[in-house]
Amino acid sequence: MSERKRIYLCLAHMSEDGAEQRYVKEAFDTNWVVPLGPNVNGFEKDLEDFVNGSGLEDCDANHAPCTVNR
Repeated sequence: MSERKRIYLCLAHMSEDGAEQRYVKEAFDTNWVVPLGPNVNGFEKDLEDFVNGSGLEDCDANHAPCTVNR
């Protein structure tokens, strides 16, 4: 059995244009201040699309962490 390697997420980076603050405000304004909702779904879909076919396996929106298949 091969060793499973984890990919750890890094600290958040705040953009110079303040986009993150707009997303936080949108979450409060729309009552989506929970670990789910349209922004989380969009992030998970973008991440899935990004890693699709790149040697990563066991990565979907409902299970973390992703593992590297090498």
